[in-house]
Amino acid sequence: MREILATLYPYLVLLYLIDCLVYVDKQQVCFISLLGKGFRLVTKGIHLSGLFPFSQSIAAGNLNLHPSESGIYYRSNDSETRGLLNYPEEFRFIPYAYIDNPSPGENKVILNKDVAVKTPSSLFAKKLADRLAGTARTEFAERRELIRNFMKEDADIERIKEIHHSCKHRFGYLEILCTLLFIEFFILLPIALYCLLLPKFILNALLANIGVLYACTVSYTYYLLGKIYGKNSGLKTPVMLSIILSPVAAIHALGYLTKDLFTLFDPAALAAYLLPIEKFKDYMRREIYRIHRACGESDEFGWAEFWQIKLASIRGLLDRLDLKEENLTAQPEKTEDSADSYCPVCRTEYRPGFSFCSDCGVLLTAYAQ
Repeated sequence: MREILATLYPYLVLLYLIDCLVYVDKQQVCFISLLGKGFRLVTKGIHLSGLFPFSQSIAAGNLNLHPSESGIYYRSNDSETRGLLNYPEEFRFIPYAYIDNPSPGENKVILNKDVAVKTPSSLFAKKLADRLAGTARTEFAERRELIRNFMKEDADIERIKEIHHSCKHRFGYLEILCTLLFIEFFILLPIALYCLLLPKFILNALLANIGVLYACTVSYTYYLLGKIYGKNSGLKTPVMLSIILSPVAAIHALGYLTKDLFTLFDPAALAAYLLPIEKFKDYMRREIYRIHRACGESDEFGWAEFWQIKLASIRGLLDRLDLKEENLTAQPEKTEDSADSYCPVCRTEYRPGFSFCSDCGVLLTAYAQ
């Protein structure tokens, strides 16, 4: 048996390394921590989510779907876009009268027979379907206040803290199990497999212990999925299949559990809670610029009103953190005397002759004399 396991072991390691990667699609952003602390923000693409059992990846929904008093603006992931900014002509406007009892599906919300909106998770799909149905049933004059309340709820940092602290001790036990599995699989098992001087009973005892740890990890993960997300979240089946069909993935059980923990919250609120303050300021500077530009694009069917409500929500978030919009967007100090303009999003400086930021694609702002 030792020879068979010694042959299979490299392939199991390869499976584990594949499980260390996370794919982030267009309708979400992801906060990744390789060591369980110190998060960084990543967007669309494949990213290393962590080699260790205490690594975490936390996703947040970032749909191109904007509700107004008259209906919703929706842009599918397959639509052509012009970079960072939102333009109303890139979106499809769907009046509430054409939203026929929206229903959640597997990572999607079915609006009517023609339109289905992809979502980051089944949990997000249920929330979105409930909100759209509730907004459609609400009187026109009351919808603005309802949308404002939804945004306020999504940006509730105190609620994020409450959820995080309530799960912390539960995650602590799971982290211990995953760490023990990691040590036995990557340190003790190779020694027992490839050191031929060790007697076979040591390998047998180690395999039995790994089996017990694995069973405990799977059972506790199943328990936590029901306790934290509820029975009808739609997360139990995909998570349990992942760690059963690929047993080495059980080492990442903590990452599977935290991934959708805050998926219902605004990415800006999560950025405020998870990112270092300077990274958060960079993120907010980008969002504020996008919102201001979107506000001036159109006033048809409530497009501008949505972005004004969004801006008010962002300002409320900044107020809770004792930050001011004018300070975030103020002109930066020159670091090069030859600089003539700067990018209002990433603050890269440019010499005369440039009009747009090569990274962000936005119009440069000239330095005030």
